[in-house]
Amino acid sequence: MIGLLLAVFGFLEIIVAGSLQIADRGMRWIFVGLLSCASLVSMFASPLFIINLGIRTKSVEFIPFYLSLSTFLLSTSFFLYCIFNFDAFINV
Repeated sequence: MIGLLLAVFGFLEIIVAGSLQIADRGMRWIFVGLLSCASLVSMFASPLFIINLGIRTKSVEFIPFYLSLSTFLLSTSFFLYCIFNFDAFINV
């Protein structure tokens, strides 16, 4: 478990160091935005697989309520952020 945590922090350190090497502010914004989009797609794909399992089995026992609630609240917060800040990456 500790090894996985160190690997994740190491990966984040590489991303931050790489993005800080980009001198152009607009290019850095695009780089970080694309990385954010990729991470959000992977984060939202997991609950969709569980919902697919619930639909196939026609049972809600495989769909955890708190996972569905947190996904809904996170989606709502990203939507509001996009509306108020006009952020194209979040909009996509």
